[in-house]
Amino acid sequence: MFSETAYAKVNLSLLITGKREDGYHLLDTVMQTVSLYDTVKVSKNNSDEINVFCDNDHICGEDNICYKAAVLFLERSKIDNGVNIEIIKRIPLAAGLGGGSTDAAAVLRLLNRLFDEPLSYDDLCKIGLKLGADVPFCIKGGTARVKGIGEKLESINPALNTYIVLIKEGNKNSTAQMYRQFDLNCEFSDADIVDKMSLSLENGNYNDFISTVYNDFSLVSDYEGIERNLKEVGADAVSVSGSGPTVMGIFKTKEMADNAVKILSKKYSNVFSVQGV
Repeated sequence: MFSETAYAKVNLSLLITGKREDGYHLLDTVMQTVSLYDTVKVSKNNSDEINVFCDNDHICGEDNICYKAAVLFLERSKIDNGVNIEIIKRIPLAAGLGGGSTDAAAVLRLLNRLFDEPLSYDDLCKIGLKLGADVPFCIKGGTARVKGIGEKLESINPALNTYIVLIKEGNKNSTAQMYRQFDLNCEFSDADIVDKMSLSLENGNYNDFISTVYNDFSLVSDYEGIERNLKEVGADAVSVSGSGPTVMGIFKTKEMADNAVKILSKKYSNVFSVQGV
């Protein structure tokens, strides 16, 4: 059996820059893995079946993205063997934190180890892109600028530590619905703010960094109450991650972030203090 930590991701800055003829939207975003995580385990079994077990019964079975990841991996590597996948969830579901994507990425990495690495990193990313736009980044992790539909990754070596408070409250509208709202009400953005975000991280300029924390999905979201509460406890910048509903606040120190969690946990049910990993 092999086991891995599957880290959540946040979008520190996210722009919707265009739309392809096939309907896929183009993004320019800075993604960061953070210390909130699931645990994923894989092992061989003596059948030709793929079994997915999870401590959340709602996401077990063939509809789980991890099942689909295993199918694609075994097909691509031409391996005829059954596998068991176990997922211990800590990342909230449907939160804009890449919980499913990071679990699928972990499955791809783990299966590659389990079967003595038949596939390259690029092969895994190509499989990942079939599963979702966030999966290639989650395979890599760390900090990166991601463009297109998730296929273009540029690593960033940050000179800043990022301390973030996450609040996941309420239900998520589908990402497709959020894109439709954006198309009806907003215009595509240019990449200037993401350029500045990348540079601020590399230079370690905190003030420039917090000025570039932004997400185009904020234009079609309404989390004013949560954003106000985060600012009241000291957040220097607030935004959403992915297409929501998780709202994140950026804090200068871990102590400030931890203190904010103590206060906000009295009001909200899913509050986490995390940092970049």
